[in-house]
Amino acid sequence: MDHLLKFKPILKSKIWGGDRLSAIYSSSEADSKHLPVGESYLLSGLTCDESIVLNGEFAGQSLSQLIERFKGELIGESSYEKHQLEFPLLIKAIDAAQDLSVQVHPNDELAQQYQHANGKTELWYIVDAENDATLISGFSQKTSEQEFKQYYQDGRLMELLNVKPTQKDDIFFIQAGKVHTIGKGNLIIEVQQSSDLTYRIFDFDRRDDEGNLRELHHDLAYEAMDYDDTDSGRVLNRNNELSKDPIIACDYFTMNMLNVYQTMECNYAELDSFVVLINVGDDARLQSKSDSCSVNFLEAILVPAKCQGITIEPESDNCKFLEVFIEN
Repeated sequence: MDHLLKFKPILKSKIWGGDRLSAIYSSSEADSKHLPVGESYLLSGLTCDESIVLNGEFAGQSLSQLIERFKGELIGESSYEKHQLEFPLLIKAIDAAQDLSVQVHPNDELAQQYQHANGKTELWYIVDAENDATLISGFSQKTSEQEFKQYYQDGRLMELLNVKPTQKDDIFFIQAGKVHTIGKGNLIIEVQQSSDLTYRIFDFDRRDDEGNLRELHHDLAYEAMDYDDTDSGRVLNRNNELSKDPIIACDYFTMNMLNVYQTMECNYAELDSFVVLINVGDDARLQSKSDSCSVNFLEAILVPAKCQGITIEPESDNCKFLEVFIEN
């Protein structure tokens, strides 16, 4: 299995979405009711939103069909042993024209207890940010469930939250239990566990397209939140003259930044994992031993675990990739 796999983007309409993803992809793929497009799933194994191959001899096949056929050759022997047919990551592009809800994600233990699902730890890479863009990540001070409830009841919730300005190339690590939201004006790549569990805490009293207030999940959120978490989760991005820049490694994924100034060889012979390469710069071409494909801005390529390595040929000196895999 040496094929470089590109998947059809799954565009998701969101009340807070904008128009940038429609311009990058195809607005006809948005899923419902003519709302702005807030998300594009670049690679998803979720049952209700499963990625379908776009290119090559496997075009039209689903991600789970390929995993069932190629098993560890596709996703790595360790990942297949642990996850079987479930692809372990979900990778999105997010366009926030308005603030998302203040929310929290559960850890694996809580998610299994209440929804029999995976928890949700994630990472945000800021592709672009407007001048006044911000996000919320963690608390501004240590608090408690009782104090949190009192601030919420008094209409003072924002005083408890850690608001941070954002700019292009910022990176934030959002562990399960961290209260957070993406503010308006941010275009983001999100790498996360394969999970769609979100406990909404506050939604700025917005109403959906039918005029109803969106559902909140306070009881679950109160149990999921880490009330001692005052860390913004900002990760140092050493985006300098080095061609390969390690960003973060956690139990669920590792991410590096590849700054591709000239033809780059990536050796994966010793890695027991798939690799996802996400283009966050100018266009490039990827070449494996027996396959090649072009990769444009905000497109993702799945490199099978059996692939020994790839070559990246940039079209300019502003070529950057996020490199994502699982270390076992």
